Amino acid sequence: KYLKNLLLLTTILLLTYACTAKKEIEEYQSILKIEKPGEQVSRLIKFIYDHPQSDSTPKAVSRVLNILNTEPGNPDAAMQFSTDLLPVQISPPARDLLYRYIFSKIVEDSASVNQMVSNTSGLATTSAALAIFPYMNQCFQTDSLRNRQMLKLGKIIVESDYQNPEKLIALSDTILGYNDTTFLNLSNQLLLKALRANRPDSSSRADSVYKNLNFQIYLKLARNAYHQKKFQYALNLISQCAKYGDLQQENALILLGAIQAQTGELTEGWGHVLKGLVLNITAEKEDPEIEKIYITLFRKIRGSREDPARFIEQYRRSHQ
Repeated sequence: KYLKNLLLLTTILLLTYACTAKKEIEEYQSILKIEKPGEQVSRLIKFIYDHPQSDSTPKAVSRVLNILNTEPGNPDAAMQFSTDLLPVQISPPARDLLYRYIFSKIVEDSASVNQMVSNTSGLATTSAALAIFPYMNQCFQTDSLRNRQMLKLGKIIVESDYQNPEKLIALSDTILGYNDTTFLNLSNQLLLKALRANRPDSSSRADSVYKNLNFQIYLKLARNAYHQKKFQYALNLISQCAKYGDLQQENALILLGAIQAQTGELTEGWGHVLKGLVLNITAEKEDPEIEKIYITLFRKIRGSREDPARFIEQYRRSHQ
């Protein structure tokens, strides 16, 4: 009796699957009869989201990519579709098609594309987002769309259980490299996630590595807070930074001075900026922001008659 019931249940499931698959195939084929490309794409995308595991989904993904790549007007449409689809649990063949398209925009030779697809195939959405995230600038021609899609991928990473602090810091550095304040909140989220992930572990993580990473994280958070004009918060963060390393490195003293100047400690801030410029004799030439900080404080302290370049040159000579 048990075997009969099991056989009956199996038969019912198979018939249900066959019936469902038949309906999906018929729906997909009916969509292909739509003559207007834009309307067909809209229906295909809805089909993909409605039936992510369908046997017809890989064909639908391929069809959408082909149409979007040939239709004029929006060169980023196919990549936007691809990155929008990343969080959706589509079938493995459909996901491989998606990855192949995305990676073809990152590397030129087919062998490298095949390798990247092979490395990513079957991985979770988070892994795909991590693999693609650093290359988003190569994928999009429109900065605003690139930014929007990067924020979406960043959210996937932030909300995941990913725990590599070095990689999270690197991702934050990547987006800050675009010098766009749009990314400051995402950068903060990545850095705070890195901070939570960075735990001292005698078996795998040396104490010096733990402290150095915390120093880097707090310094970057302080810099972000400074850019967001959250000066008191920035001061608290750089105080935390000092617990894990010497502020005489990484131009941290210059940042401290800039923050102090904004929190009612102009004289102390000016002193720290000068000390930082003595420690790094090319700081203002390497970083336009540091040059701006120095000149702004110079004018407040020394006035507008003196030459800031000549002053710092003489100051360095007398303090070395």
